Amino acid sequence: MVKLGLALAMLAACGDSAATADAGDPNDLDGDGIANADDNCPRDSNANQHDEDGDGIGDVCDNCPTVANANQSDLTEQGLMQFPDGVGDACDLRPALGGDKLAAFFPFATDSEADAWLGSGWTIATDAVHADATATWASARNAPGLGIAAEALVASIAWTDPAGSFTVAVDGNGLTSGTACTVAADRDADGADELDLTELGAATAHASLGTAITAGKPLALTVWRLIDDLHHTGKVTCIVHYGGATKQVAITTADDIWVGTYGLAATGATVDTSSLAIYTSPLPPSK
Repeated sequence: MVKLGLALAMLAACGDSAATADAGDPNDLDGDGIANADDNCPRDSNANQHDEDGDGIGDVCDNCPTVANANQSDLTEQGLMQFPDGVGDACDLRPALGGDKLAAFFPFATDSEADAWLGSGWTIATDAVHADATATWASARNAPGLGIAAEALVASIAWTDPAGSFTVAVDGNGLTSGTACTVAADRDADGADELDLTELGAATAHASLGTAITAGKPLALTVWRLIDDLHHTGKVTCIVHYGGATKQVAITTADDIWVGTYGLAATGATVDTSSLAIYTSPLPPSK
């Protein structure tokens, strides 16, 4: 699992977190209708009790919602005289730095999560978001920060077209804008599928996955853009974990402008995505 270091902050996409706590019932502190003793997030309203990683901690209060960590350890920053950032050690990409956050988490457990997206072709059902052939989603709101990382955990990809692809994007939708991290069907007939990183109108990077993607075999795809505000430079990294192996490519960004949108896209493929986590690092105080 890619370690993504960033602080906990769940959006409404995580579940039924909009309910108001009932201060009159000490046995149900968050007022979600689940007694404290049975509630997997007793201080955060989550009537659906969804637990993406199955560690007994509900998504809305889990400091690593995609990595099982029942102990919720968050100690690495403290060891380096930093404040804990609220993201557990099990999924912290920047363990020595605080101030980052989990800006959004989509477990794709309820239809209402579709309200956070613009586009078509994706359908939420059976605890995942599904695409057949062509689908594009772009976030309806942005996630500001000099750093933004989008991590998609995919249960299955099956190519339905020789030019099939699945993309996770930041600073755009990955098709007409932004930076696209893509796994694609084999293009050079060597039996191995591809990993592509493209900043539209700028640099590109490519690598072979070394194997063909098999339907029903899980995959993790992450794109991470980080801007160095002091030197006005930026870097984007694309990482795929599949079949026990990791492939990674990186490019220098064309500019140091942050946008903070993100997206999912599929063409010529049937894709079942289990979850999407969006992490950000803060803007400078002057921004």
